[in-house]
Amino acid sequence: VIVGWSVALLLTLASSFRRREREGWNTLAASVGIWFTVDSTYSLISGFWQNAVFNVVFFVCFAIPLAATYSHFEKKVEQK
Repeated sequence: VIVGWSVALLLTLASSFRRREREGWNTLAASVGIWFTVDSTYSLISGFWQNAVFNVVFFVCFAIPLAATYSHFEKKVEQK
């Protein structure tokens, strides 16, 4: 699962994120946010709080650069 997720993230980074399209930024942010929420919740429910703590470290490692790049992405304006 992690390898598949990593490939999807890499392809997003190499395409729409590199072109500074908001879709690329949103894809990465949603992916990291959903992973963190689901995995951490399941870890806490199952009693494996150590994994949830580990997830916080990784979440911060992803969130800081994402937050720092947010202003570099323009919202796509649809043309009619």
